[in-house]
Amino acid sequence: MKESTLQEEWYEQCPYEHVLYIKKKGEDVIFIALYVDDLIFTGNNAELIEAFKEVMKKEFEMTDLGLMKYFLGLEVIQWKDGIFVLQEMYAEEVLKKFKMTSCNPVSTPMEPSIKLSKYADGD
Repeated sequence: MKESTLQEEWYEQCPYEHVLYIKKKGEDVIFIALYVDDLIFTGNNAELIEAFKEVMKKEFEMTDLGLMKYFLGLEVIQWKDGIFVLQEMYAEEVLKKFKMTSCNPVSTPMEPSIKLSKYADGD
């Protein structure tokens, strides 16, 4: 995607995260995040989102995959009252990679009463 397309449509590039673009129109806002040849976007106004999709469809060959379910190792579950993000599938892949699928799960990765020290001898 050409960054100039977003700039021509009055999207502002975030100075801290260069792949994030924001467009504000009064109280309404839309966020666009670019990653290689993918983009995700969200906002609080359905009309603004539809207008963004139309601009992108005119400029680029684009496939609308609907609501995001999985992106960059993150699973996304969307309900009408909120969004839940988890990495269960990624964690399972890591366990498989290191042949740890049969390990015993624990709520804490170490003993809760252990005292840590920056010194090698433990003092």
